[in-house]
Parts: sequence; structure tokens; C-alpha cells
Amino acid sequence: MNTIFLSVMIYLFIFSQGNELVKYAGSLKGIMKGNDISSKINLNDIKNKKNLYALGAAENLEGEIQIFNGEPFNSEVVNRKLVIKNDFQKGTALLVYANVKDWNEYKIDEVITDLNLLQQKIELICKTENINSEKPFPFLIKGSAENLSWHVVSSNSQKVLQTHEEHKSSGLSGELKNEAVEIIGFYSNKHQGIITHHSTNIHLHFKNGDKTVAGHIDELKLKKNFKLYFSNIHNKK
Repeated sequence: MNTIFLSVMIYLFIFSQGNELVKYAGSLKGIMKGNDISSKINLNDIKNKKNLYALGAAENLEGEIQIFNGEPFNSEVVNRKLVIKNDFQKGTALLVYANVKDWNEYKIDEVITDLNLLQQKIELICKTENINSEKPFPFLIKGSAENLSWHVVSSNSQKVLQTHEEHKSSGLSGELKNEAVEIIGFYSNKHQGIITHHSTNIHLHFKNGDKTVAGHIDELKLKKNFKLYFSNIHNKK
């Protein structure tokens, strides 16, 4: 495809999301099924980085993207070791992002044993608080993870990565136990295969308390009394 035409289409696609809280470029199914790992947007090209929250995959699958309140904690694999980079010098094959200044806090006084239960808790809060869950929205989690399984993808030019397990095994993976974490997540019940995987409505990345580990969350068990945050500008029903 002509490079100029492709650039124009990407620009128009992003521009068309201008009135939405959540914006995105690229898609998971494009990466998984089409092996489209080219850059869709460079982090430096996001004009408003104030109160920016984001997650995604780096171009050519050379790492994971995590941005918390305008601060990047992007992770990549270098010589089989995890490296955290705190700059915006990165193209992205997938980026999901939002600018959020203020958050509404919900204290969750129960253990969440897996990602399915977390999704159910988010959906229950949306229902009881009359929050519009028909549009994508970001959320934050701050608390202690009893167990957190993670991975950071690393490209392999000799093989097309088509499954989540192949992405996970391509780079580094690990497990945290009883550690403080901050999690950026996005919810949507209409974007499976685009900003969430096909079997879930949530997509989560994290950084640990001492900021030495960050990446994509594969499994999660949260201790009780963690805090869940929704944007306070997210539309009510």
C-alpha cells in the first residue's frame, strides 16, 4: 500500500476519534492475524501528554507500552533482560490511550482471584453507579497483587506470532508475588480483537512498586482493600 495513503488513513482514523475519551491506533487482531506490526502512531506525535494514560505494543513487537499520568514506563527485552525506558521515543503497533485529570475512587474490600472476576466487578460498579459501559473507558488499580503473571513481547523475525501464547513466549515472562502494583486498564464490550483480546472486555498493563518491572498482565490475583479508579468525566447513562 502506498505509504502516503496509509499515513493519511491512519491520521483520519485517529482524528475521527477526537470526541471520544479513549483513542486507539492499530488493533490486536491486526497484530495476531495479519502480522501488522508496523508503527501506527509514535508516542512523540501525541500532542497532549498531560495526564496521559496508555498501554500497547511497540512497533515490530519490540516491547510493551505503559504510560501513567504522562510518565512512560515502557519495557523491552535486551539481551534476555528486562529494560524499562522512560521516554517517548517509540513507535507503536497498538496504542490505547486517554487523558484523564481526575479519577473517582472505589475501595474494593474483597479478594479478586482472576481477571474474569475483575471484569465482573467493573461491570457491577458500572451498573450500580449508572456509568455508561457502552463506550470504552480507562481504569486504574492501585493495590497489592498476591500473584501477577506478566510478559513482555520481543519480536522474532523468523516466525510470525499469531497466538497469545506465542507472543508471551517470544520475549520475557515472569510472576510477581505479594507486591504493590499500579495497573492501567481499558474496558470495552464492543472492541474485542481491537483493544482487548477476543475473549475479554478488559486489557491491562502494570508497573510494580519500585518501577523495575512493567508489562502486559496475563493473570492476576488482587488482595482485598485495593483501590479501583474510573475517570470522573466518563459519561453517565
